[in-house]
Amino acid sequence: MAQFGTYNPKSIIAGAYYSGAQIVLWSDTARTIPIDLSGCTITMALKKTWQQPVVFEFSTIPGKDGQIVLTDAVNGVFNIIGTNMNIEPYTYVLDISFLFYSGENKKYIRGTWVIVPTAQG
Repeated sequence: MAQFGTYNPKSIIAGAYYSGAQIVLWSDTARTIPIDLSGCTITMALKKTWQQPVVFEFSTIPGKDGQIVLTDAVNGVFNIIGTNMNIEPYTYVLDISFLFYSGENKKYIRGTWVIVPTAQG
């Protein structure tokens, strides 16, 4: 069974470019057994609180705010592709969910992401 993980991207200025990240999903704490993500739909949702609607969404599904690409699905590797973070400054909560080919939906990763106001000059 996969271990619950945390992903807290570095703070970024609203509207600035987020350079992306590569993540590996492991099934064990020793990080020796990756989870096969073949056929998986991955979504990273940012919200103001867990109960509020999604403000910004990265996904393997085309047409979302940002993109996620499975780069080595069998070995649990995916990339969150860089994009401009054109959202309101706030400390957002995020989760990364995995909809497997079998229909099983899991949220293995959670975190926070601070989007700060543009510097006034």
